[in-house]
Amino acid sequence: MRIHKFTSPLLALSLVLFCGSPLLAQASWTPLGSGEATDWSADTSVVCGSDSGSAFLWDSSTGQLGLGGDDAVAVSSTGAWVLGNIHDAAGSEVAGMWSTATGWVNLGGIGGSSGNSISTAYGMSGDGNVATGLAWYNAGTAAAFRWTPVIGMLPLPQAGSGSARGNCVSEDGSHIGGWEESGSGTRRAVIWDGSLTQNFILSTSSDPTGAGEVWGFSENNQFVAGYRQGQGFVWDASGGMTLTGTLPSTDMFRTGSARAVSNDGAVVVGWYRVVFPFDVRATIWTPTDGIQELKNVLIANGATGVPNLRIATAITADGSKILANDGSTWGIADLGTGGPSDSFCAGD
Repeated sequence: MRIHKFTSPLLALSLVLFCGSPLLAQASWTPLGSGEATDWSADTSVVCGSDSGSAFLWDSSTGQLGLGGDDAVAVSSTGAWVLGNIHDAAGSEVAGMWSTATGWVNLGGIGGSSGNSISTAYGMSGDGNVATGLAWYNAGTAAAFRWTPVIGMLPLPQAGSGSARGNCVSEDGSHIGGWEESGSGTRRAVIWDGSLTQNFILSTSSDPTGAGEVWGFSENNQFVAGYRQGQGFVWDASGGMTLTGTLPSTDMFRTGSARAVSNDGAVVVGWYRVVFPFDVRATIWTPTDGIQELKNVLIANGATGVPNLRIATAITADGSKILANDGSTWGIADLGTGGPSDSFCAGD
């Protein structure tokens, strides 16, 4: 695996672009649909999400199509498969997979339920062959699950006896990120690798719990985005963790999270709540400028018609395009820093 460090030529270019110098091209905001978008295909031409209580699939050639179900949380790299949540024949809530050929397919559970919930989907690999989320052992305890079309749904191993959840799957399907409860009940950030071994990536000798959650991988698996101590973080497999900081706020309930990271680790997007409960801002972080409101960065670099963006959920591998929502509509933010590329999406 090629390692991208913060001294790479690509990062050096990124540092110039975000240091107050003019961007390579004017930034732009393109509104494309209603509801909330969660993920997109490798070429950004297919987007999935939720609108008015059901899933949707948007295609650049046909527009937004309702899929039924409850929501859509991830789409495969080609746009052929959509992961989401549905109700089964008995009315229970379960994870589901949709395609044009099959419609919604029930992914099942691990034998238990909590109320009317059996399982909940959160993330999927680029080829659609690995999915993750939360499935119930019983009414009080849930497991992070790994689903494949061959084996079905199985719980991931846990170090403790509390609950766990998978939030995202790496593009190649080799890693799953999420959280597991510590003995005190605190959520601690965890990655399950290809052998299903757990790595509590934020755990240190001074902080053995490693509190936090994993929400996204870079396409090369070098960088991880997530939540810790009321703010986002980016974790480098060879360089450790960096907190992405906070937006100005006097609210004691302020908090935020990183959701997606570019392939060189130099652009991280997510959200930050500055006033409880509703004042939430979509954010962008770079090593030089720190955390900023995505809306402000777009406007400062020439974009017009930018709404009050509330959350950024996905980013292209080169860090130039971002999928974002304003609460009732969604669109694509183009920073003007690059051309078409393969993309990486975080699970939501």
